[in-house]
Amino acid sequence: MGRNNTPQLVATGNIRPCRFVKMDTGEDNSGAEADANEVTLGISEEGTEAAPIPSQTTQYHASDGTPIGLYSAGDICLLKAGSGGWTRGDRLKSDADGQGVTIASSGTTVQNIGAIALESAAVGAFGRVQVRHESYRPALA
Repeated sequence: MGRNNTPQLVATGNIRPCRFVKMDTGEDNSGAEADANEVTLGISEEGTEAAPIPSQTTQYHASDGTPIGLYSAGDICLLKAGSGGWTRGDRLKSDADGQGVTIASSGTTVQNIGAIALESAAVGAFGRVQVRHESYRPALA
């Protein structure tokens, strides 16, 4: 997988693997795990920051002050599926835990798309996606 001008960011808090990441506007060159429908910069890499040693294992990809491995626009990677999962071809946004959920197709809220699903994934599963950055305004009913 090629890497496209990926920003080099430091975490301002805990970021889990395969989650949407946003820019943290409170500090220069920093990122945090995205919340629901926020504009995203990319998706955190798969690994955790420590080797799987029983007393050393961490569930985080990055913690406060450590570098974030980030997939950015055009990259293909894994993303953890949130509520409802998704179907291949769905446009995905972040939920409150940085997981991917299908965008709303109705209503008045602009949807901040962070990825396109390349394969279907059930809730809690990891699915392949292509990182994308665009906004979508659903048609008014």
